[in-house]
Amino acid sequence: MENKKKHLSTTRSPSSFRSFFLKEVEELICKDRNESYGQPYENMDSTAKMLQAYLGNRTGESITASDVAIFGVILKLGRLRHDPKHLDSLLDIAGYVAIAYECVLTDKYKK
Repeated sequence: MENKKKHLSTTRSPSSFRSFFLKEVEELICKDRNESYGQPYENMDSTAKMLQAYLGNRTGESITASDVAIFGVILKLGRLRHDPKHLDSLLDIAGYVAIAYECVLTDKYKK
């Protein structure tokens, strides 16, 4: 973190900020996330199949706030496929389920 602060405090041009940002992103998606979740294509492909199964024939306007929360669950399930013991994903799933529950109740009682 200290290295990041030093870089940001000595950087003067906006393009240097962008370059620094993109290097950080590269580190995350090419190293950390690959190690935690596997290869991106495989992860996204399995997640897409789960989303397709969940949605069935539904599209567009039929998608609700609770569906979006469930999409978060499905995304995390796709990640757990690579590492079923990844605790952050398990916690995130619980959070998304709680949000889905809140969304369902909100929809139910606002009508």
